[in-house]
Amino acid sequence: MIKRILILIAAFFMLSCSTNLKVQKYHRGEDIKKAYIPYNLPTNRIDLVFTLRKTEIIPGPFAPYAKQYLEISPKVTQKEVHWDIESIKHHISGVPNPKEGYCVVGDIAEIKADNIYQLSQIAHILSNLPTISKSDNQRTVMPDFPERTLKKIIIEDSKSSYKLVQMDSIVKRVPVVNSVLRNKTESEIAKDAAKTLQKIRKRKFRLISGLNANLPSQGDIRFMVEKLEEKEQAYLELFMGKSKITTEQIKVSITPDDYRTYPLFNFSETKGKVESPNNRQVVLSLKPLNEKPQKTKSELSNPTLLPYKIPAEVMLEIALEDDVLYQTNVAISQFGNTQYIPVQLLTSKSITFDATTGEIKSIK
Repeated sequence: MIKRILILIAAFFMLSCSTNLKVQKYHRGEDIKKAYIPYNLPTNRIDLVFTLRKTEIIPGPFAPYAKQYLEISPKVTQKEVHWDIESIKHHISGVPNPKEGYCVVGDIAEIKADNIYQLSQIAHILSNLPTISKSDNQRTVMPDFPERTLKKIIIEDSKSSYKLVQMDSIVKRVPVVNSVLRNKTESEIAKDAAKTLQKIRKRKFRLISGLNANLPSQGDIRFMVEKLEEKEQAYLELFMGKSKITTEQIKVSITPDDYRTYPLFNFSETKGKVESPNNRQVVLSLKPLNEKPQKTKSELSNPTLLPYKIPAEVMLEIALEDDVLYQTNVAISQFGNTQYIPVQLLTSKSITFDATTGEIKSIK
């Protein structure tokens, strides 16, 4: 692609077309007396999205009663938490480079309409920037074991006694019932849960074996069995414990200025993203894929030339200390060079720019 563009440029330089169009440096807000089209060559920002996965192994609240009521021994006896980085995504954004602002001045009517549109596509990033920064997802916290309190946890204790009541000349012994409300003990709640679990299993067995008098259709049976198995699993987890997985996203943006390593955030396998520096660090490294290109001067010395960018091919690598998590190749505008084509081409050819990198995609 670059070779083809250079051949076209060489051919167009040989043309002797005259034009009133000129290119000059431009700073946003500057007062230009003539008609002009402003544009900025971009610098590239790397937007990263990390998905962190939190795995919690949670013991059941009725684990101490599993052997007593279900004749099983739970494997989970204490809570465990483990974090890992599930996925990484990247996006390259173009942001305006204030050091490479230009404008085309002169007889703007000479410029082809699609070229005006292309230049405006590069200029639009001045006012239409995406905003991505470090952030955490907010989510509603749900109880780990909602089935624990489905049954009544308050019961009524009754105690009978008698008292003597005199009616005329007769004394009668009358029963008196005293009722007291109290909270169920943990053992009583666990016993209720074990009974409910056994009932669910019996209902499922009767459905599968066809023992019910009025059997529904096969499709309805499958649906009912699935729902019963869900409830069975939920009640079994009250005794055996459960594994709970949640995720959160970390968004980080870096505008690189050189080939080097950039720290992103600290990571703990037991706490996830942390502020403490006494943890492993997630870093971004940028390395040249080819020989590091020689930087050319971006100063505009010839007003008949229109600047554009040739980005550098860069290897993007994300690591957790020495463990490489993510690796890909990207084009980074600020690591490349500024090149030039005759501004007169805007009047005769259709030029397609890449608004993200500032390079020329095609000249037709």
